[in-house]
Amino acid sequence: MIWSTRAKTWPCIIFALLFLSGCATIMQGDSQEIQINTIPEGASVHVQGEGITAVAPTKLILKRGYPMKEYSILVEKEGYKPGYATIKQRPSAWLWGDIIWAIIPGIAVDMITGGAFVLTPQEISIQLEESAK
Repeated sequence: MIWSTRAKTWPCIIFALLFLSGCATIMQGDSQEIQINTIPEGASVHVQGEGITAVAPTKLILKRGYPMKEYSILVEKEGYKPGYATIKQRPSAWLWGDIIWAIIPGIAVDMITGGAFVLTPQEISIQLEESAK
């Protein structure tokens, strides 16, 4: 049996739609590495509300996803005033791939998994002030 051109086209279209859906998630995953530096080094870094604590300099792995959220960073070291920073989530350029291709499943997948977003800034440097004694 010989396939008509139309019959050959539909499987290709379906395959392309499935293959391209979720391209942002495929390209950048659902989490992101954020570099935290402090002056002086050795300060405690706390991601408030997430239960994440580390000692600077450090790289934190933070999740992205919907609904978009912000991460509040608290930095503490004995003899210094606390330092603060905010990491915000914004739409990623990879999301345009889903929009251009008009792939509704891809947009949904990328929004839910976090691939449609990026965290900024990707590197934070916090200089702590000495506290008055």
